[in-house]
Amino acid sequence: FRAYVATGDGLRETMVNRPASFTVRAILPNGEVIADRKAWRRGDPGGHEPPFTVTIRGPGAVKMGVADDQESGAYTITWVVKVSGEYSISICEKHGAHIDGSPFLAPPPCRIPARKDAH
Repeated sequence: FRAYVATGDGLRETMVNRPASFTVRAILPNGEVIADRKAWRRGDPGGHEPPFTVTIRGPGAVKMGVADDQESGAYTITWVVKVSGEYSISICEKHGAHIDGSPFLAPPPCRIPARKDAH
């Protein structure tokens, strides 16, 4: 049995045009993090796909990337929004069940203030 845990500021906040990120790890019932890629990727022998899906929905388009840390077994998801508003982050196992805490709600991001000229 394994479970997934998601952590990081990017689950709770983001700013327009600034990357936000969070990390997803597989854990055993005793809390031990699974770092072995083969254990992570049951059902994907080639090891090309994460064992979960991430969907981010909100008022605007989302640019998202996934990086796989092969040594720790963690996946880091980075996302950028262009439109301020509330975004919902769903992280589901391959069979469709949400991981604990999902969906996460990121409240409306702060707008980046316009730069004032020093003149």
